Amino acid sequence: DGVSNHLPGDSGGTALSVKLQQGGEWKDIKQADPEAPTESILFEDNGKGYDAGLLSVLFSSKSALGLNVGQHGEGLKLIAAAALREGMPIQFASRNWRATPYAKGEIIGGNTLQRLCFNVVENGTHRNGSQTLFSTPTQALVKEVCQLPAKVLLLNNTYRELSQGEKSPLSQFSYLFSKIQGETTYPSRIIELEKDAHPGLFVKGIRVSDKHALWSYDLGIKGISPDRAFIDPEVVKDEVRELLKSCKNEEVVSRILQVAHLSPDAGYLEFQALAPKVEMSDEMHPFRKGII
Repeated sequence: DGVSNHLPGDSGGTALSVKLQQGGEWKDIKQADPEAPTESILFEDNGKGYDAGLLSVLFSSKSALGLNVGQHGEGLKLIAAAALREGMPIQFASRNWRATPYAKGEIIGGNTLQRLCFNVVENGTHRNGSQTLFSTPTQALVKEVCQLPAKVLLLNNTYRELSQGEKSPLSQFSYLFSKIQGETTYPSRIIELEKDAHPGLFVKGIRVSDKHALWSYDLGIKGISPDRAFIDPEVVKDEVRELLKSCKNEEVVSRILQVAHLSPDAGYLEFQALAPKVEMSDEMHPFRKGII
């Protein structure tokens, strides 16, 4: 959640940087030592920034956009609440303001509760883009941040794009309409991660899960839960099927055919996606049979 707000599709910018302050020196994530004491962690972009009023409402101005990862307006609140629970100072900054979250004690229905609030200070200077700054981060967070190149494709310079999906006439119309609205769609694609990396499923450049697959896939679909922990497997198979049907990369096709010949029952995602769809009759349906 911390990084996704700074991705180009969400920030409206062109760059994302992740830096760790170690020994008083700011280091790029790829040069930082995950075991070294870390004073601060900084996520930063050069985008258009956002209004401080969005910090305290469950609303996302990006929910209808095609390139963005965020959709629900929950990410900043979740990381703010998590940082407060860990006793870890966090600061958000954009445009002409800086904000720090705090917990305000209240008694509601006889229970002492904590309300998430933000202290916003306008500093009079305009900032291009936005920042998320963690001070005195826990070692667990440092290690997690250092693993981001394996989970965020924008921070990973070792993967290869093997094939990109073709748009159907309907999606082509949707694409043109979205362009009129100032939006573009995220292109689904087949990718290969670095050697020995387990194949994974990505959604808009963010790793969702490992997959029992021959290749990795980066999909542009929107139907995913707010915590990015669940995505409809049928939607995944449909998207992968379309990618494979339009794929002209001989390397991809040859490997699938070779493995299918040697291990036709291996259960890879590619085999599931390309298997004939079976329409369930009324007699076969569990509701009709009284099973459910």
